[in-house]
Amino acid sequence: MHTKSGRSFLGGPEKYLVKRFTKYVPLETYHLTLLTLVWSALVLVAGYLAQKNIDWLWLTVAAIVLQYITDLFDGAVGRYRKTGLVKWGFYMDHYLDYVFLACFVASFGFLLPNIHMLALTVILAAGFMISTFLDFGATQEFSIYHFGFGPTEIRIVFIAATILVWWKGAVLLAQVLPWFNLFMAVLLVSLVYRTQKQLWKQDMRNR
Repeated sequence: MHTKSGRSFLGGPEKYLVKRFTKYVPLETYHLTLLTLVWSALVLVAGYLAQKNIDWLWLTVAAIVLQYITDLFDGAVGRYRKTGLVKWGFYMDHYLDYVFLACFVASFGFLLPNIHMLALTVILAAGFMISTFLDFGATQEFSIYHFGFGPTEIRIVFIAATILVWWKGAVLLAQVLPWFNLFMAVLLVSLVYRTQKQLWKQDMRNR
């Protein structure tokens, strides 16, 4: 069994929601996990339809919120009912998180002409995931929170980006995206440097 480490800005309110409402969730843990496939498809459909009517981006916002809810409760439901699939859940939950991320970015590909910047966004996001899982393999501590940001905060960024495109159009996002990618690159380098430094110290203590 792995342990999670780190914290996010919204971790406290999330723990309250999980504790308060888990027993009312009507679906099983694996149903909640697999629903990410539905939300991913909705995001792609919304991006495609937004080419003709930008208001379809509100479907993207709804899909992000729904994916947040199902992702927040899938593990909690399994633990509460003692029906969790630990290994399957760990693999599918995190892999489908990446699928959702990729579909979200790909949906903007219908609206933005500069696909290279979007591809770089996916590469940088994958860099954070790779670092997380390599760190987990080395320490057995699973940290999905970096610099106070976790999945919830990232979803808020997704929603903000979607509303920005709906409000001001894709041109403004195209101007912001290079700076956003630069910011992500700086954070990724900082994360890798910090992680390798911590692992180095652990290795030196265990010599």
